[in-house]
Amino acid sequence: MLLAYKYSYTQDLTQTVRETILDKKEQFPLIGATVAICNRKEEMTTDKFGKFRLKKISLGRDELIIVYL
Repeated sequence: MLLAYKYSYTQDLTQTVRETILDKKEQFPLIGATVAICNRKEEMTTDKFGKFRLKKISLGRDELIIVYL
C-alpha cells in the first residue's frame, strides 16, 4: 500500500500600523483625522490623542492618506 500525503501550510504575514498625528506647527494632536491606506478599504479615525491603529495590514510598503478638515 502506498500512501501519499501532502500538507500545505501558508501563513499570511501582517502588521499593525499605529502612530500619532500631530499638527506640524503647534504639535497638538489632530482629533478626528481620517487615516487610510491608498488603494485599500481600511480606514480609521484618530482618537482624542491623535492616535490611530490599523490592524492586519499586509507586509510591504504602502502609502497612507491623512485627511483633516
